Amino acid sequence: MRMATTVEASWTPCQNVCGDIPVMYPFGTSKGCGSKVFEKYVNCSKDQGKMILHTPTGDAYDIKKIDYANNILIINDPTMSTCGQMRQSSSFGLPVDAPFAVVSTNHFVLLGCSSEVSGSISGASVCDPTGTPLCKALYSCPSITNLGLSINSPTSSCCVYSSPQPSNPPFELNLPLLQCASYTSIYSFGSLYESSSSSSSSFPSPSSASSNPNAYLEDPNTWFYGIVLSFYYDESAYSGSCKSCQLSNGVCAYNVYGFVCICSGGVNTTTNCFGTSGKTMHKHISMKILQCLYTNIG
Repeated sequence: MRMATTVEASWTPCQNVCGDIPVMYPFGTSKGCGSKVFEKYVNCSKDQGKMILHTPTGDAYDIKKIDYANNILIINDPTMSTCGQMRQSSSFGLPVDAPFAVVSTNHFVLLGCSSEVSGSISGASVCDPTGTPLCKALYSCPSITNLGLSINSPTSSCCVYSSPQPSNPPFELNLPLLQCASYTSIYSFGSLYESSSSSSSSFPSPSSASSNPNAYLEDPNTWFYGIVLSFYYDESAYSGSCKSCQLSNGVCAYNVYGFVCICSGGVNTTTNCFGTSGKTMHKHISMKILQCLYTNIG
């Protein structure tokens, strides 16, 4: 009966979709899938059916969308505030060796801060003085009371964060150091990034984000909250075997011997999945025969 169990084990941890997000190189759904560089940062939670971005500090963020054409993804921090749900937040950061960068069109806003935050950190100013309209809009949200503030409170405890750090890692939004209770990040004030289909993974590049000054005066319930990150990798590693593998509906992976293309039915090749349907069918038929054989013997 042990042999029958071994024959049945045709499932592979490398998949080309996780929930409603297509999974392509450099990302993978599990260890041994996609690029080794991203393996420790991104995987698919089989239980939740979500792509997750992990950091070495143990933080985990849901990946909402991935745009492979522009090398951009959107993540959601579950502790981050939105107009509909203000809450105490954890700090956010990217380690120095992370293959990601914070896109400059994110609008980070610090909420429920002490008065000192309007000054500086290590001599560098952290608050954008032109951000008052955005703070006013957020402080009009009824859930601002969750932070111990009254609706339409003075905006002196709000700061539109102007990071003294470069967008490349390390990036750190250290709330205890900044003396703030919460933060939010708005990546769009309109519908430029979002599609009417929740299953779509495509959205325009950040350069097309709205710069309309009247956007701050719109209903903050309609804004899009999340953090847009760019990702980068060695495209030369993709341009050869992996590209051919994905074009054949395979999944790029690797083992101790090097590159592997995983095809439907558990067939593995070192090239692509074109012409493997016969092998797959033969494998499935052989497995069924063996399963029946071992069942009858048992």
